[in-house]
Amino acid sequence: MSYGNEALQITPKQTSDDLMALYSQTVFLFRTLEDGHLPNPFAIITASNPLGQILSKDENDQRNRQLQKELSHVLHEKIIGASEDLEHQEHSFIVQISKPAAIGLALKYDQNAIFWVEGDDLHIIPVLMSGDEVSVGSFRDRLVT
Repeated sequence: MSYGNEALQITPKQTSDDLMALYSQTVFLFRTLEDGHLPNPFAIITASNPLGQILSKDENDQRNRQLQKELSHVLHEKIIGASEDLEHQEHSFIVQISKPAAIGLALKYDQNAIFWVEGDDLHIIPVLMSGDEVSVGSFRDRLVT
């Protein structure tokens, strides 16, 4: 995930701690599944804004279409990761894959981090930034439906 808008755009001066603080405020726009059940565990992955560089909507859409093709063989659903004020939004996917596979996709798409959900526990896993995996609370409490 990466956050845009000039106030949130990643710059060389921002540290991994700054990014983790931004990512830890993420909310998720998601319509509930018909049966109400999400896979467990799952990753939340995007191909948008590689290395935190803000791309055009068309470029991000193209990258996410490419990612979605790679996900065609696994359970996946669309979700949007957003800033608390909903000003910045990134189209993403809930994906039922292993943590190492999710990290591999994040590396391929130049993502700073991914989200990982086990039960209702939301984690941020740094991928192209330093730091340790951190739990940031309830996933369901961050859902905006």
